[in-house]
Amino acid sequence: MATAVLHNTAAQSDSWLLACLEQVLRPIIRLFLSRRIAYPAFAEVAKRIYIELAQEDAAKHNPRQPVTVSELAIATGIDAKTISHRLRDREHDTTLPSLSPESAILEQWATSPTFQDINTGKPLKLPIRGQGLSFATLVRRTFRNVSYGHVLDTLLEVGNVRISEDGKSVELVNRWYKSSSKRLRELMEAACRCLEHFISTMNWNFSCADKGLDATFYQQEIYTLKLNPEKQKEFHQACLSLLREQTSNAIEVMEPLEDSVRTDEHLLAGVGYYYFEA
Repeated sequence: MATAVLHNTAAQSDSWLLACLEQVLRPIIRLFLSRRIAYPAFAEVAKRIYIELAQEDAAKHNPRQPVTVSELAIATGIDAKTISHRLRDREHDTTLPSLSPESAILEQWATSPTFQDINTGKPLKLPIRGQGLSFATLVRRTFRNVSYGHVLDTLLEVGNVRISEDGKSVELVNRWYKSSSKRLRELMEAACRCLEHFISTMNWNFSCADKGLDATFYQQEIYTLKLNPEKQKEFHQACLSLLREQTSNAIEVMEPLEDSVRTDEHLLAGVGYYYFEA
């Protein structure tokens, strides 16, 4: 009984950390869910990063001692067998988890010999439904509990497949699901770099607080809870002008302090500006 009470007390004392975790993950998951990145892909990437970062931290604290699987298991909560397998096969593992059910289905259709023409090696034109080789069979073999009708509608909408004139069969047009435009890709890459830098600032500040140091990086948001909706556009334009001015000022400060040639010894440092509404 005492053990159970102690466990419950510890869980309650750490509940604020879980609340913070949810607050951070919610907008990130919303972003990638909108881009059709499914949970298995997210979980696989999270697992890999957990192991890599735990390994880096352990090596940093004890540089003369090899990092053991037991240390990584304790630090990450991932079972030792999984960690051993990942560490052993890391150099040879080039597979990536399917980002979405649609991606996995298209990959299976384009690469599996079962769904290829034996003469040309190209993906077969499949009947939409049926017990033999059909689109419905393809979907069932890839994801048992996914409706082939819903998948077909989605792939038709984004142009990955097309229906025959008689409406009975479907043809693969593009094996890459929902290919993003170059502009969207650039925006997402820039946004994710900003998130990485912002959270790095948070980590540094937390580390300083743990050590009782007063060497934190500046981190502050200025916002109002009383913005009149009729003045939203005016507020947005005023903030945009302010951000552009501050960006120009930052460049003027940085340029005199930069060296002319970049080397491995140089640091990445800067400030970030962003506008938000909620």
